[in-house]
Amino acid sequence: MEEIYTEVQFKVNNATLNITVTKDLKKETGNLKNFGYIQIHDWSIHTEGVFWDNLEWFFEINKDKKKEIKEELKEKGQYYKGVVKDIKRLIERAKELDLLCI
Repeated sequence: MEEIYTEVQFKVNNATLNITVTKDLKKETGNLKNFGYIQIHDWSIHTEGVFWDNLEWFFEINKDKKKEIKEELKEKGQYYKGVVKDIKRLIERAKELDLLCI
């Protein structure tokens, strides 16, 4: 029988953070450590969502990363003001719950 993977999802505004966790809802280790993704989408049929799967890249967001994030969101027609702050809030909440290895 195939293994069932469990994810925890955090959402604020248009930002979503999904993290793979153990079946007891603890942080994963090994090759699934910090495995998950961030998605930005306004759920309009007229825009394309943005999806990033390297969570560790977001653990420390500097000016260059912030600029890169905003440019990609603009390119896809997504609202970008405040998104970096939302991403930081989601990651901080996951850290508070000890679901990320930072």
